Order: sequence, then structure tokens, then C-alpha cells
Amino acid sequence: MTGAKSVAANEHTELEKCAQIADNPARLECFDAYASDILQSKAAKKTVRQQSGSSEVKPANRTAGRKADTTSTAPQPEQTARKSETAVKEFGLENRQKPDKEEVEEVTSAVIGLEKSPRGKLILKLENGMIWQQKNDGYFKAEISDKATVSRGFFGVFYLGVEGTNRRIKVERID
Repeated sequence: MTGAKSVAANEHTELEKCAQIADNPARLECFDAYASDILQSKAAKKTVRQQSGSSEVKPANRTAGRKADTTSTAPQPEQTARKSETAVKEFGLENRQKPDKEEVEEVTSAVIGLEKSPRGKLILKLENGMIWQQKNDGYFKAEISDKATVSRGFFGVFYLGVEGTNRRIKVERID
């Protein structure tokens, strides 16, 4: 018998021994001890594999029948630990991260043109060349030469307000 077959036969006889025990608590204790031995054996093999620097890739069940690509360099355990620590610390903060490029929080310019869209939304042309259209409903009073400020809100929303009022409207840039 080869080594793998003798191990399998030994495991099989251990299970048979446990199954033949008539007393329920004793049988359960036998199975628990057997399971504990298997888990300790796997943990010892994993430790030996990590200490030897092995980067073996095992196929998942969905790739059964296909050979795993062991030529790729898998990350070392210490690299994986660092990556997972960083990932855990940054979880949920993806949207709070500052991008590498500088973002402008607000723009102020004079209104040089006012129009209404076919649906009655206000369209404002600013001196700096930007054109903004009202997105929400509601009345908003603006006049040519008013100083307008467009500011960034949460979730990619922009608000426009004019100097001298405390009212703002939600807008989107159309040009």
C-alpha cells in the first residue's frame, strides 16, 4: 500500500471504531477526539508549509477537474497579513479617501445669462463659461450680474446659491 492509501485506511478504521461504540456520550467523545486530531494535523501541516516558504495554490471546488496554476507567485503570508490589516482599517472609508488630484470645493462667478428649460427648470450661464441647470423643483430668484456660488455637496451633488439670499438649489453642469 502507498502512504496515502495507508493513511486513508487508518482513518477509515478509526471511524469504524468510533461508530461501533454503543454508548452515545462515549461515541461522541471518540468522534470529537478524532476530529480534533485531524484539525491539529492540518494546522501542523499549514505551519510547516508557511515556515518552508511554500506558496502552493489549491484549487477551489468550482475548479475541480482543472489544474490550479501554481506558476503564479502567490503573496507571502506576511504580505497577505499586511494587506488584510490595511483593508480592515480602510473598510467603509472608500468614499472618504481624498483622491490624488486636487478637488475644488466651490466656484464663484457672475451670472451673465438666465433661461428656462422646456420643463421650467432654470438654466444659468456664468461669466467663467460654465452652464448649470436646476435639478430640483421650486422657485429660485436670480438676476443677471448676481454673484453665484456653486458648491460641492455629498454624493456628487452640486448646489448653487446667489449672494444676498440664503436659498440654494440643486444643479447639474450641462456645459
